[in-house]
Amino acid sequence: EDGQLLFLSNASMTEQAIGEASLKGKEALLMDLSTGKVLDYPAVANGETITLHYDIPPAGSMLFFVSDRSIHTGNLYKPMPAATPVNASATTMQRLQPNVLTIDFCDVQLGKDVYRDEHVYNAADKAFKYFGFTNGNPWNTSVQYKRNIIDRDTFNANSHITARYYFTVGAHVNPQQLQAVVERPNIWKVKLNGQSLTPKQGQWWLDKTFAVYDIAAAVKPGQNTIEITAAPMSIFAEIEPVYILGDFSLRSEAKGWSLQAPIPLHFGSWKEQGLPLYGHEVAYRKTFPLNNNKGYCVKLDSWKGTVAAVKVNGKNAGIIDIPPYTLDISNQLQPGNNTVEVVVT
Repeated sequence: EDGQLLFLSNASMTEQAIGEASLKGKEALLMDLSTGKVLDYPAVANGETITLHYDIPPAGSMLFFVSDRSIHTGNLYKPMPAATPVNASATTMQRLQPNVLTIDFCDVQLGKDVYRDEHVYNAADKAFKYFGFTNGNPWNTSVQYKRNIIDRDTFNANSHITARYYFTVGAHVNPQQLQAVVERPNIWKVKLNGQSLTPKQGQWWLDKTFAVYDIAAAVKPGQNTIEITAAPMSIFAEIEPVYILGDFSLRSEAKGWSLQAPIPLHFGSWKEQGLPLYGHEVAYRKTFPLNNNKGYCVKLDSWKGTVAAVKVNGKNAGIIDIPPYTLDISNQLQPGNNTVEVVVT
């Protein structure tokens, strides 16, 4: 009732949208959809109309409130000035989580029969069919109504299934930090190279049903075998991938991957640096001296990821996730040297 809302969206992923709009009204406010701030926006009055100029980055947008009366917030919109790069230290890079090997093929033993090199989806299907589930794994082929699936948890006390997973460790891999992850430790008994493993108390990975096992004492150079057994069989004993975590790089082999000594990170694709299955964070850090009171921002040019979290001197400064991939960090800086960290997920 007191004005108009104008929403402008730039549909181009590569080019800026620059122009002007004239609307009936007295003043314009910019409503920043990423921060929630409302800012006085410069506009030229011409009788009963105002004209505002806009410059929208690729894939960007702007939301304006054009008021029928004079209105001010006291906070003036300031466009990002033309930027010049600062002199900073070389970038240091660090993987923030253990590297990951996903093992999703296995041998599955059902009675006297062994089905080799099966993807876990097919292995689970074969296992449930062996126990009379005509359609295979019920969790993939049907929808539970009330308790109609879990009420089929009536397996013989002597029933059991075993799945074996294989992975190769290079000669220069440090075994001390290697861990295995297996789902549902209350169902599966886990062995590595014939040695029984016990889940680490209070530890989990990705999900609270994903138990973590210390494998440093049982792992060996060359081929290793993880064996999981459910005895008796359970309606919840789905054969799923197991995971190896630790400080290593992965090398592509004729079949699967092998664990090798970690490779120092550099700019470029993580996939090409021994992290083809890594889905977590890498931190990029620079240090630079603050010599004046001008505004400063972090701008990412060519980068790939879901989101980039920015830290300044160890404190969260914000995130970068949409064009123009820029974050103002002026208020987080301090006199002297400052460390800026961009954590890409």
